[in-house]
Amino acid sequence: MKLFPDSAGEPEPRDAEDGLPPGLTMDDLRAFVEDPSMQSGLRHLAAAYEALGNAREWRGAESVIPMALYDQAVSAELQGADDQELIPLYRRAAESGHASAMLRLGTLLHRNGSLDTAQDWWAKAAAAGSAGAILMLGNNEGNSDSLFDRGRALEELGDLGQARQMYERAAQSGHVVAMYNLGALARRHGDMTGARAWWERAAEHGDPQAMRNIGFIAQQDGDLATAKTWYRRAADSNNPNAMNDLGTLASQAGYHVEAQHWYEKAASLGEATAMQNLGLMAHENGDQASARMWLARAAELDHAGAMYDLGVLAGEE
Repeated sequence: MKLFPDSAGEPEPRDAEDGLPPGLTMDDLRAFVEDPSMQSGLRHLAAAYEALGNAREWRGAESVIPMALYDQAVSAELQGADDQELIPLYRRAAESGHASAMLRLGTLLHRNGSLDTAQDWWAKAAAAGSAGAILMLGNNEGNSDSLFDRGRALEELGDLGQARQMYERAAQSGHVVAMYNLGALARRHGDMTGARAWWERAAEHGDPQAMRNIGFIAQQDGDLATAKTWYRRAADSNNPNAMNDLGTLASQAGYHVEAQHWYEKAASLGEATAMQNLGLMAHENGDQASARMWLARAAELDHAGAMYDLGVLAGEE
């Protein structure tokens, strides 16, 4: 049966990467956000809403059309609704995934004193591609969470240089995930020394995924003793991926009882690769019922390797 090895796996950054809006500068964006008439271009939405005529039919489409919800909120705002009426309207549009609604909801919440909730919505809007939200996040320059959120949004938009600057400022204030993401950015550019340095700083603050990634680097360098030490630290912090890594190291060294122990601990925490490995061990030991059970559990978690192995197992019967 084919094994899909996942001994440590490639460390993944905690944020995605996308493209910048072409030809758009930060000064352009700031002018747009600070312009009091920025909503004026949306006045046609009110007319479109009115043209629909049957409000009951329109409301019936709200649950499945984010733009409909957003248009309804904009229409209400243009017709003079107050903030307490607008917040639930924009919230429904925002919860349906409309980025501009997230941005506007954050602004309304901030204006009404809900600063933390506003920040959360701006972060979601920025992650959804709202360039204006990035600037709103940047207004609270002294707050490490705000700096991190701005860095995360810039990374989502593909501006890795400015994202790094925001993460570094957040890290200087002790933001652990910013340290982790700086390591991920360094790894993305092939700087494993820089990646390890940032992950060690995050690990000093108790980040188990950073500990696991240091173990991964050591394993890649052939230093299995150091890898095991870091995987164990991550596992002691309840990281199921590191438990699976310890199981794989033990299995490769021929310590199958120890390997099963770590796989079972990881599987109890929902780690699908550990379930797959338990299935493979059972298969090698001739226990086909247990093999099918573990592989099926991993496959239910969308583990591609386990699905493949189930197919191979079926072909052997």
